Amino acid sequence: MEPTKATILNRYDKIGCGIVLKEIPFPEIGAQVVLGKVHTAGGNPLDNMILRGEVKMIVPYQFPLVVGNAFVGPEEKAGASFSRFSAGDRVYGRMPFRKIGTIAEYAAVNQSALAKVPEYLSGEEAACVPLTALTALQTGTVCLRWVQIGSSTIGQRIGNSLSDVSYWIYSKCSH
Repeated sequence: MEPTKATILNRYDKIGCGIVLKEIPFPEIGAQVVLGKVHTAGGNPLDNMILRGEVKMIVPYQFPLVVGNAFVGPEEKAGASFSRFSAGDRVYGRMPFRKIGTIAEYAAVNQSALAKVPEYLSGEEAACVPLTALTALQTGTVCLRWVQIGSSTIGQRIGNSLSDVSYWIYSKCSH
């Protein structure tokens, strides 16, 4: 296949000068992997932390590194044992911590990290969901019975997740 373009981090850099756009080999897919054409890539604080090297003690990335954690786009191709989606389905997902790479033309991700995008979400809105939902889910594993949340995206996701499992939800909002 033809090479594809991706945003590459060549070194950790506090001001973002280590990023370049370049051609890379087309992503390969395995049996459980889906190839998505990236329509929108999500940007979040974790991406900034990775660029600056603030998570290198947790995940020591190797360079060059295709950056980006979350994406939205149509499924282009699926691995041999894939059956959850059909070609052209609009999906969103979050890459595994050890193999990021969504600020690119294509992203290859395990089917378990994908979901269909609800019709009411735009690509830009949907790209904000994967990491936010993961944060909410991880927060829900904390053994709390009373939870105070706000009206932020994360707060809304936590509230939706925890209200189904017998938590008392308290939210304070202001303008």
